[in-house]
Amino acid sequence: MAELIEGTNLKICFDVGHANISEDIGGFLGLKETFANIHLHDNDGKIDRHLVLGQGNIEISAILKQLKGYEGDLVIESTNLEQGIQSKTILTEMLDRI
Repeated sequence: MAELIEGTNLKICFDVGHANISEDIGGFLGLKETFANIHLHDNDGKIDRHLVLGQGNIEISAILKQLKGYEGDLVIESTNLEQGIQSKTILTEMLDRI
């Protein structure tokens, strides 16, 4: 990814669910200076089901700690409004603890 955007004005949309399925969250976090926005949702590492934060195996809190100082947009992805609200509540609590 770094090579693809090097020398351009392009940025990366970091999707934690996609990174979890690719089993390379750490690799993507190494590119955090290039993130335009971050999509947050959870999954089991096999299927990108856009679960409520905390319902899969992604360590969202640990990722947020590594992103401390990030000033771009955090985008919650969900399958419906109720789950989006649940994820927002969880995300707000996680951010308050960092």
